Amino acid sequence: MRQSLRTNEPRLETLIGDVPQEKRDNILSFEEFCRRAASGKFGIVERYPDGSIQPFDDNMLKCFSADGGKLLILSDNPRDWLAIRRARVPRGEILIDARSAVASNLLTSETLIKMEDEEAFEAKHQWLLERARGDDKTSRSFRLLLNLIKAFRRPDVAALATLKEKEDILENEGFGRTVIHRMHSGNYEPFQSFLKTLPLHELP
Repeated sequence: MRQSLRTNEPRLETLIGDVPQEKRDNILSFEEFCRRAASGKFGIVERYPDGSIQPFDDNMLKCFSADGGKLLILSDNPRDWLAIRRARVPRGEILIDARSAVASNLLTSETLIKMEDEEAFEAKHQWLLERARGDDKTSRSFRLLLNLIKAFRRPDVAALATLKEKEDILENEGFGRTVIHRMHSGNYEPFQSFLKTLPLHELP
């Protein structure tokens, strides 16, 4: 197995060849997490023993994408930072705010419906809507499915206890019961297929 230059950490691309799909997805999601951390898309701070907080600067963020960078997330041993050239060793606890972050290969209608952060959902919903502006049948269908996701999140629907109650309301609004059920479970193939055509690594 090919190793990184300064640690015994295997490069992630060497781990996905012959593994089950679920494990492969987890590995790719972790790699994406590291890239997002390095790009500053997460709020990352260092909390010192006295309780004060210092945000990571750009040089420290870049460490997450360096050789050995995965260790910085998986390990709580400060000595692992010695493997990263030109990086100072943190003096406190590292806190990463990844709330509402969804790896692109794990994004489904279900994760969008159940997303707790309304601001994060609106950003993702708008991004997806902007990439389905075409007048072709596939784009129009995708926009309707995005409307269904919004409908699922409405307070009057979200507050209902059972899926059947939600189906009764949404069916009266013109959505098919089978589509409602599969979108709720994140298992509606036309929606997932359209997602795969998008540059989801750019998703906010």
